[in-house]
Amino acid sequence: MTMKKIKGLTLLFTMAAMAFTTACSDLTPVDYSEINPNNFPKNESDVEALVMDCYRPLRGDWWDGIYSPSERGVMFINDCTTGILTGDFGAQKMAAELNFFPTSEEITWFYFTRNTSSYSGGYINKISTCTLTLDDIANAPISDSKKKEYEAEVRCARAFLTYTLYDMYGPLVIAPLEVLKNPLKEQPLPRLSREEQVKFIEDDLLFAAEHLPMPNKAEYGRFSSGFC
Repeated sequence: MTMKKIKGLTLLFTMAAMAFTTACSDLTPVDYSEINPNNFPKNESDVEALVMDCYRPLRGDWWDGIYSPSERGVMFINDCTTGILTGDFGAQKMAAELNFFPTSEEITWFYFTRNTSSYSGGYINKISTCTLTLDDIANAPISDSKKKEYEAEVRCARAFLTYTLYDMYGPLVIAPLEVLKNPLKEQPLPRLSREEQVKFIEDDLLFAAEHLPMPNKAEYGRFSSGFC
């Protein structure tokens, strides 16, 4: 083998080694299953998935939903406080006798999360989910008209859920967007005043009423202007 060929092969191997070293310099794994603001939402389908998640807390699932028709739903519990319904055990007995405390999870679970993973709870946090979703919609790559439609649905869901909890527990602690976007910074928040709480709900409903479709044009099961 001539010296010229040896030098050529040496140069080729050197270049290949350098390329391999460069390609392997960053071995940090990429988790493509993780959803974050950099990869979601990217299109209207992604936005719609976020909007549907805001409907979820309002479902009437028998065992796990704030509007469950069973003894675990707000309708049953609230009616027990009026004498319309009653019971001799559990939350219904507490509500019927108006004998419950901040530690009575059967009553407070609509607001706070229970110490179990069997079912959801802590619906106050679902208001924050709606607030973050509104920010995602505002920054999504879709038309302004579509943004208003989806925003109207989310704001209607947020108003409905907020009113339900306000009716049960009085003015709520509602985190503003800037606090939600900095979750590692601890920031105690007060309850809203009654005036602030009512305006929060009213503003959402007025926006929803203006931008939601008419009942005859709304998809079955989704909010329409007739709801507001």
